[in-house]
Amino acid sequence: MRFETSHNNKILTLVDATTLERKQLSLSLTKKLEHYNFLPPAVKAKWNGIISYFHKDKYVPIGLWQELKTIAETYKYPLEITGLGDAIFYKDVSKKEFQEWVDEKFYGATNSKGEPFIPRDYQVETAYKILTNKLSISELTTAAGKSLIIFICIVFFQERSISNKFLMIVPSIDLVIQAYENFHEYNSFLLAENRFPLNIKQIHGGEKKDFLAKQNIHIGTFQSLAKFQNNYFALFDTIIVDEAHRSKATSIKDCISKCINAERRFGLTGTIPKQGTLDSLTLQAYLGPKVMEIKAKELQDKGDIAQIDIAIVEFIYPEDIRKRFDDIKTTMKGQDKGKLLKIEQDFVIQYEPRKETISKIVSKIEKNQLVLFHRKSHGKLLKNYLEENTDKEIHFIYGEIKTDVRSDIKTLMKSGKNKVLVASYGTLGTGLDITNIHNIHFTESFKSDVIVRQSIGRGLRNHKDKDKLRLYDYVDCLNSKGDNMLKNHSRIRKSIYKD
Repeated sequence: MRFETSHNNKILTLVDATTLERKQLSLSLTKKLEHYNFLPPAVKAKWNGIISYFHKDKYVPIGLWQELKTIAETYKYPLEITGLGDAIFYKDVSKKEFQEWVDEKFYGATNSKGEPFIPRDYQVETAYKILTNKLSISELTTAAGKSLIIFICIVFFQERSISNKFLMIVPSIDLVIQAYENFHEYNSFLLAENRFPLNIKQIHGGEKKDFLAKQNIHIGTFQSLAKFQNNYFALFDTIIVDEAHRSKATSIKDCISKCINAERRFGLTGTIPKQGTLDSLTLQAYLGPKVMEIKAKELQDKGDIAQIDIAIVEFIYPEDIRKRFDDIKTTMKGQDKGKLLKIEQDFVIQYEPRKETISKIVSKIEKNQLVLFHRKSHGKLLKNYLEENTDKEIHFIYGEIKTDVRSDIKTLMKSGKNKVLVASYGTLGTGLDITNIHNIHFTESFKSDVIVRQSIGRGLRNHKDKDKLRLYDYVDCLNSKGDNMLKNHSRIRKSIYKD
């Protein structure tokens, strides 16, 4: 197989291949979207859910260059890609030179407590990998310091005139504000002569829109950025995607595609989709291959993040209820499992003894707690029940809570103890930094690897009063055989915990 770079270094064009090689490329780079049949085009019988990154049996996004190498190695096909080096690699700075720059920039830096503020070795290594790979994804466990890595990259790129205008895409308003605050905080830790003239534009629902903003660093939610015109995106030469596993979202892909002058694109996330899946292909197509991986266990062994204990709390329901769910399962055999799952979910969140048990567990714990829910109705029930039946200071965050209120609540949670934050997975399950969380409760069932890992990450950051994170996973055994949907979700979560 022979490819060459084309379309302004955005595409790899197949110029020579056997019929068998073309067929294998098509098979490997074509996937069916999971649950596609629930989407409107599929419902109207206009789409079969198939997505291919081998367009017209000829064109492949340049970000999938590593995937092409994997396909070639797996099936023992020859592979040549001409023009790839200049398009995706940057070799003008050595690792030694970069390390010397970091040492000089952070010389004498101290954090708000007066302690030395020095980037860790793996943070410098990740930043260098991003520097030398124009397209890349870095898989970094929660609390690995993604914001600091991005800060290092932005400052170095700007000082060396490698890039001049940056667009950072994040999934929520909270993360826009958090990144803005983090960058200014890191800058303040440096000696005065080493500080970088930060000029940041925040873009989110509560911020005044300025399509001609002159700031060199723009940080925005993909929801707000999706409303911007094409000429806005043409301004940027570097695209940064935080929580990059969300890049399968159409609005994020549209934003990246509109950045026609962006020579560099890099993403950071704690959870990369499994190799060979459509989500994995999408992530690489828009951002590039994985160049760095830091796992939680590695940082736990170094003492950089907290250890974790996981308690599986199983609710064994009364015999009459188990018999009822035996009958429901028999009646619904062969039907959509999603309907059966909803019946189970709707029942357990209304079951009074379950709320009472969760409340008793929460009431006995002294240190700060995060109680996660999915549905707003369930969250409100839990919040009200805890307020009425515990002596805890209860706070509540879900999608409709305004940004400034959320910020105030998170500030309150960062100090003191005996506080409980009842929050939705959507608002607190990704990226947010509250170090003073010692206990997490999973009160609704999930089997998503991304949701589970991201949610655990909310409590992995070290804190002076934290010996370890404790996770309480509530499991509902609803039928006599113990093979109901919610119980099966628990088995999947256990495998994620072990991993």
